[in-house]
Amino acid sequence: MTTKPSAEMLDDDAREFVGSFAFDGDGDYTVFLSSPWDFDVLSIETQCGTGTSASLQVKIDNTAITWTDAAGTTLSCTTTADMDTPSSGGSAEVSDNFLFSVSSFSGSDLLFVNVFCRRDS
Repeated sequence: MTTKPSAEMLDDDAREFVGSFAFDGDGDYTVFLSSPWDFDVLSIETQCGTGTSASLQVKIDNTAITWTDAAGTTLSCTTTADMDTPSSGGSAEVSDNFLFSVSSFSGSDLLFVNVFCRRDS
């Protein structure tokens, strides 16, 4: 069952939100299927568990976000926590799809991701 927030919920002052995710292998993982609001990705934090590494792309409607520190669209995730901010492509509109693409997953632990966003409308 899919539910969307009511207009009353969208009118409050709670504009910033964080999503926390854990992945155990390669794949495309949908975060929002048809986003209920406009939002900007403010930053992302990644870290892998012991002995694990992976690559991550964050996409809005299949267009990958370009990251400042990564100097490209692919984040290299290791056991060291890393934070990055978008340099371009980090804005989503109502009805956009928002997804993570995990690749080159190696190890038996998890990839942990926190994505920090601000709702625009």
